Amino acid sequence: MIYKFTIKYAFIFLFLTIIQYSCNEDSAEIPAYIYIDKIALETNNTTQGAPTHNITDIWVYVNGLSTGVFNKKELIPVIASDYSTAEIILVPGIRDNGIKQDIENYFLYREIQLTEPLKAGEIDTITAVFHYVNHADFIFIEDFENGNIFNKEVDGDSFTKIKISEENPRSGKKCGIIELNTEHNNIETTTKSDYYNLPDKGNLVYMEMDYKGDNELVVGISGKDINGSEYKSDFILLKQQENWNKIYLNLTKKIQDSGLESYRIYFKTTYDKTNGTSTIYLDNIKLLYSRK
Repeated sequence: MIYKFTIKYAFIFLFLTIIQYSCNEDSAEIPAYIYIDKIALETNNTTQGAPTHNITDIWVYVNGLSTGVFNKKELIPVIASDYSTAEIILVPGIRDNGIKQDIENYFLYREIQLTEPLKAGEIDTITAVFHYVNHADFIFIEDFENGNIFNKEVDGDSFTKIKISEENPRSGKKCGIIELNTEHNNIETTTKSDYYNLPDKGNLVYMEMDYKGDNELVVGISGKDINGSEYKSDFILLKQQENWNKIYLNLTKKIQDSGLESYRIYFKTTYDKTNGTSTIYLDNIKLLYSRK
């Protein structure tokens, strides 16, 4: 639906744009505008887990032409020969491995296709609701509501494990929690099961997770090759995070290069304070890949 935009900067931007085009006889027609006011994810909670996301950018295509990459709540100018039936495609973008400069299309979410009647000089407000693609396969989803698959102790201290807690979950009623102190200052824990069906031919492989805490946390991959030899590699060091953060870990190249028969995901860290307790929260951990 097209209606007047209320944010001050958008009015100013729109006014100046109209003046610019009106004063230039050789200019194209006045653009229409798209404004994405909300980005959401809808999931089947049973088979795809909770709909938490961190879509930061959107690639916008209008009538088959790229308009650019935009953040949520950015005003998107559109030039078209016919505004009455503009075909709009929205492709979601994320920060690969949490790196601000590494903006990537997240092809495990389905693009949105819309046909919108735009009007020159006015703003069409869109809510972008994304879904997982049909060819996304989930190896596991751990939301800590009914258990904890990260229950194989490696560090030798039974106190330092991922416990299930009802304290401050990201979604649902429960989350995972790690507590460290000067006496119990080290944790390394992994999935009890081995996972055999991760593709190593270049198919997208990602691990999504929500986390926060006042201690660093390492996420790594371990496994066995065809001869049964063990492999282990730290993948990323997550810094302290005061508020819940969604991260997308791109494991595609790591899985392809390792060529293992089976895999596990592990977490490890060491207490980095001089006193008190450090706490790390985990929720909505999903390991998934694209069949294509």
